[in-house]
Amino acid sequence: MPGPLRTLALLAALALAAGCGGNDALLEVSPGKHDFGRVMQGQLPEYTFTLTNRSDHTVGFKAMPNCSCFAVAHGLKPLDPGESQDFQVLFDTTQLMGPVKGKWVTLHTDHPDVPGMVIPLEGEIYRAYSATPETFHLGRIDGRPANYEPRVIRVRPESDYVVRLERAVSTPNVFTFEPVPHDSGGFDVKVSIPRDLRRPVGIFQARIRLELALTAPGGKGMRQNHTVDVDGFWSLE
Repeated sequence: MPGPLRTLALLAALALAAGCGGNDALLEVSPGKHDFGRVMQGQLPEYTFTLTNRSDHTVGFKAMPNCSCFAVAHGLKPLDPGESQDFQVLFDTTQLMGPVKGKWVTLHTDHPDVPGMVIPLEGEIYRAYSATPETFHLGRIDGRPANYEPRVIRVRPESDYVVRLERAVSTPNVFTFEPVPHDSGGFDVKVSIPRDLRRPVGIFQARIRLELALTAPGGKGMRQNHTVDVDGFWSLE
């Protein structure tokens, strides 16, 4: 059986064994799944599940997410017969973007008849701003001295968010930055190379990091970093 089919078969078997959400289940997780909905990148929402032991065994549990974007916020204690406990699943939105599907947390148990329970999870991560371009291709750069027209990074907020620039840096440190506020609540960043800057001849690669402060419509603030990759060829022609 191919790998994906084996995974689906395992999930179905575990769900049936646990009877997620069913009153006849020996071990029950309620609710049996969760959709976090649309979440702004950088936020860390949690959702609370209830785990119940309806069997006549004391049962220990171990939570294993199949993605680093989810984590069980606190350890699970063993449950005696008839006991319940709440636990939180954390959605880490800092590293991903777009729809998050086909993810789950497996609760492995030491119950002889229920080896594990699967909790399907999903959500969608969106960015509260747009930034263009994502990459600069500078082409050939004259290094005697640099003769370079400024490029512009355009940063615009989504919906009613406000975004401002706290700091701009580059690695290596070859650029100067001039932020220009925009009526949208965003800004432009003029990116220049100083005219007296000299670099070794050859392929040139750099990364610009914009350190952003975002304010949500309700006034809640957060910080995010946005990176722009740069490449070109430094010449002496």
